[in-house]
Amino acid sequence: MHLTLHLTPEIETQLNTQAALTGKPPEELVLEALRDKFAIEPISTTPLATDEWLRQFDAWVSNLSSRNPLVDDSRESIYSDRD
Repeated sequence: MHLTLHLTPEIETQLNTQAALTGKPPEELVLEALRDKFAIEPISTTPLATDEWLRQFDAWVSNLSSRNPLVDDSRESIYSDRD
């Protein structure tokens, strides 16, 4: 794939400065940055301990946002007619 980037003068200056400091061509620095940005974490084949799995799951759930915050889908509201 060929890609054309339109860099601001400031970014171009920083890129050229970094290229001069490292002795690498600017294109190589950009490719390294893209590889770092889009690196996929390797999938572990070792199962997590239950408490670690729950910790990671709870962290993931806490980052989710409601699709409709105006809806009360709590257990209490769903079963309000039952005592």
